[in-house]
Amino acid sequence: MSGQELTNTELFDKLSQVILTESSKTKSELKEEIQKENKKILDSLLLQETKIEQLEKTSRSLELNHKLSDRKQRRNNLIIFGLEIPERENLIDFVLKKVDDLLGVNILPNDINNIFSFVTSQKSKIAAKIEFISYLKKISVLQEVGKLKGTQIFIANDLSYDDRQELKVLQEYLKLARSKNLNAKIRGLRLHIDDTSYTATEVKNLDINAFSCVVDDNQRLSQSTNDDLADGET
Repeated sequence: MSGQELTNTELFDKLSQVILTESSKTKSELKEEIQKENKKILDSLLLQETKIEQLEKTSRSLELNHKLSDRKQRRNNLIIFGLEIPERENLIDFVLKKVDDLLGVNILPNDINNIFSFVTSQKSKIAAKIEFISYLKKISVLQEVGKLKGTQIFIANDLSYDDRQELKVLQEYLKLARSKNLNAKIRGLRLHIDDTSYTATEVKNLDINAFSCVVDDNQRLSQSTNDDLADGET
């Protein structure tokens, strides 16, 4: 009996060893398969991430090109605000004569591509956009805008939507800087304080109170839009 029992024990041990071996192989194979699948998933995620980065880069590039193209198309344009055009008056003739009367700049029909009008918040008044053929001709108008001081007529560059939003931010900080009696002005969509300039993004992190006043406390720096434009500034 003892010999038979010993044989059974040996068989049980061998069977257990076989089961453990097979089980170990199964676990190893399963682990390997899981690792392979995990690698596939990670590789796929990395590929998708790379594609997303490329798409975002392309999108930013297209957006920048669109902004630059839009800005270039508007470069030769000016907008005149506060005009009161009589009924049945020819818009082009009226605007060209008005510019000549107010600024002393003679603009001929062949100096422009076209003139468009649009309504503003001011009732009974319009704004006119002049599309100049020559950028130099546009500058010749800007050089005389100081003559508009005291009138209700203003001249501005034809800015894109994005540029207008940036300008609004800069104008807010320009008012704040001047309320602190700082020597500040806007030029080329940058806020200049003393000898340093800031973009609309940079100016949001600017501590106006950290600057020193350049005039007495009872003095205020106040220049009109037309005065600033006369120097190519705001």
